Amino acid sequence: MIKELVEKLITYIRSLYGIKKITYPSAEIKNRQRVQTLLDYYQGNQLDYLDVEISKQFRNPSALKMQLSVSNIVRFITDTVCNSFKNGVRVTANNKNDQPILDKILKDVSFDSFLRLLEQTTFLCKTAFVKVGWKDTNQITLDIITPQYVNVNTTDLLELSEIVYPYKLMNFSVTEPIGTFNYWTPTTYKRIDQNGTTILVPENPDNTNPYGIIPIVTFRERQSLDGSYILWGGEELVNSQNTLNILLTSLNQLIKMQSFAQPVIKNPPTNKYTGVVDIVIDPSKPIVFEGGDKDTPGSFEFVSPDAKIAELQEVIDATYIRIFSFFGLNAASFVASAERMSGEGIKESSAKINEYREAVRLVFAPQIEKLIEVIKIVWNTHNEQEKLSDDGIQLEILQSSVSGLSVDDTIKTREWKLKNNMATLIDFMIEDTDNLDEQTAKDKLEKNKQINEQYNIADNLPSASNDSIG
Repeated sequence: MIKELVEKLITYIRSLYGIKKITYPSAEIKNRQRVQTLLDYYQGNQLDYLDVEISKQFRNPSALKMQLSVSNIVRFITDTVCNSFKNGVRVTANNKNDQPILDKILKDVSFDSFLRLLEQTTFLCKTAFVKVGWKDTNQITLDIITPQYVNVNTTDLLELSEIVYPYKLMNFSVTEPIGTFNYWTPTTYKRIDQNGTTILVPENPDNTNPYGIIPIVTFRERQSLDGSYILWGGEELVNSQNTLNILLTSLNQLIKMQSFAQPVIKNPPTNKYTGVVDIVIDPSKPIVFEGGDKDTPGSFEFVSPDAKIAELQEVIDATYIRIFSFFGLNAASFVASAERMSGEGIKESSAKINEYREAVRLVFAPQIEKLIEVIKIVWNTHNEQEKLSDDGIQLEILQSSVSGLSVDDTIKTREWKLKNNMATLIDFMIEDTDNLDEQTAKDKLEKNKQINEQYNIADNLPSASNDSIG
């Protein structure tokens, strides 16, 4: 079984480059490729992909490739949308003796920050795996495994029975699947090469799994609708990024090539021996035409091309707005000409984002609880003297009373409320600070005013038409 599972993974990797017969459905191959593309896009590695896209779409793409232009909306959208756990989580042990141990474990792995990264990865990949590990420094480790090179077998599509994923690849282009892979079952752990040959692990010569479970937890953005264990994302984000990069590169090329007048020479004199035009364009000298006749007079002029720069910019702005609207975001940060959203518009967008985040919290909550359970098993395996009990935990996902898409949209919402007398600065201070009553907020506001006046803060601030509040 292990050889079959590894060969299936290796065959997939090689099939990407036509090295062996494809055994995965073409749709799944595209899904796995798309995951890698999105991860590359998020990291800002987009130029190579853009080069390929231009070559596919244009017959003579050399001019467009003079200076490629990209705008990383994948990262912006991912970072903005994925704030379901921005206020962290509270994990309370049912057994009070477990709490200090649990607090130490979660602090060591920076659990709140880890959940944010996990949500971002799951947003991009739709499925992510978390490997619970152990360090000799008496610490738990958490590692995220993305699904593009993962192969699994399951029991009733509920629990992992086998999993293979890379331990260390010799190259990241995966043109050849050369490297080392991890293989887990509930009773076995092996490290194998690309041929399925077991590699000796000195600290585990018997290839045993000491935990009795596979110490890996599966996280999904949503529940599976088609019975698939691994969920894959659609093409909307990759396609949006590609479309925008092509448009930006086209605009860049248009500005470079058609934003200035072009010299045009009609019937120039040529060298009778070589046929080469013998005209030098030099602003310090007159242009003289020798020869010619009345039927074919020579002439020289500058012609301004009809460059559709403004029209193309409008298309780009509209593309930004359409893409951002799909994800419930405001494009004003990317589009200078975009209208600022009204308070109602911000509320509608906030509702869409908040609905997504609430769905993520509902799906993630049982998966986080399972992760805590696996952490307990791994911890207890290595800590005979300081074990966690089986009494379980209570998980609470913390949420703030302040709701907004981003800092930018929160500021705009507050400006709108102030302008329409729907809130005061005191209200915002109370929202932003726990245990702050109205009188304390007033005293603090007055004190801040006195300090700012003392140091002339207001006079030294840059002026702006959209002064921010909060």
